[in-house]
Amino acid sequence: MLIQTVGYLVDRVWIGLRLSGTNQVPAWEDGTPLQTGFWNMGGESRTMGCVYVDQGVKTEDSWVNAPCELLNNWLCEKAMVS
Repeated sequence: MLIQTVGYLVDRVWIGLRLSGTNQVPAWEDGTPLQTGFWNMGGESRTMGCVYVDQGVKTEDSWVNAPCELLNNWLCEKAMVS
């Protein structure tokens, strides 16, 4: 998977997944609960609020949770044009 923005590559991209509630349950921005995750080696520590994809990780398991205040780019969902 490669994420590219205008003129340069981006390593870390927020994916719209948050850890919320007292149990820090992962859910998408629209409130849909997470079904399957691809957490990085450190695992899902559930101690920080947001999740990004780390493009520098060369495996499928590239999700990292981190403080939401980090300045990363965002991945947005858009309907396909037919």
